[in-house]
Amino acid sequence: MRWQISFFVSVTCHILLLVALFWVGFPHVFSPIRPLFERNIDIIEAVAIDERELQTELKKIKSQKQGERSAEKAAGEAQKKRVKEEKRLEELRIERLKEAKKLEELKKQKQKEEENREQRERERIEEEKKRAEAEKAAKVAKESAERASAEKTRLAQEKVGYYVDVIKQKIQSHWIPSGQNLSCLLRIRLLPGGSVVGVAVIEGSGSLAFDDSAVRAVHKASPLPVPQEPELWNQFRDFTVRFKPQ
Repeated sequence: MRWQISFFVSVTCHILLLVALFWVGFPHVFSPIRPLFERNIDIIEAVAIDERELQTELKKIKSQKQGERSAEKAAGEAQKKRVKEEKRLEELRIERLKEAKKLEELKKQKQKEEENREQRERERIEEEKKRAEAEKAAKVAKESAERASAEKTRLAQEKVGYYVDVIKQKIQSHWIPSGQNLSCLLRIRLLPGGSVVGVAVIEGSGSLAFDDSAVRAVHKASPLPVPQEPELWNQFRDFTVRFKPQ
């Protein structure tokens, strides 16, 4: 459309130029048509004005289109930037989610480790408590057993001492006094029930007569009084006694 208008304007201008040349060279020829020519000039001026307005409008349209293209380009660039920014923000969001998940897992792991540590500590304290209670109970039991054993030993020794005194008294009751203040150590062997099976002087008094009288007194006193408990009787199966008449 634009080139057609330009072509028309160009042809018109050439025609008018030729007419003007003829008019100048042959004025008498163009005198009758001068008014017509003047009207053509007005038309040409109108056409030129329309051309200028058209060129101005075309420039405006071109400028507008350039502006629209610039705006579209800017919009496209903005869209690309927006998409890129959205992609970056999405990647950042995903990265933060991963980091948050990792931190949450680390938190859970730390919490689990802390719970395990506390559980182990509770078990250790409970174990120490049980061990302390067991040690205390064992100590109490041991002390009780030791006391019981000591008491049993004391009672046994008391019984042994009692039977030794009784045996001495019985032997002395069968001894004939000689008026001598002497003593000797005798080894006596007994059978269950107290029967004497052997007497020997293992530490003499210095007087053979006194020592022999002590041996005879032991035989005469048989059976000697002995305890019935086996653990006590075993102490009288073969024992020593110092014979010293009062």
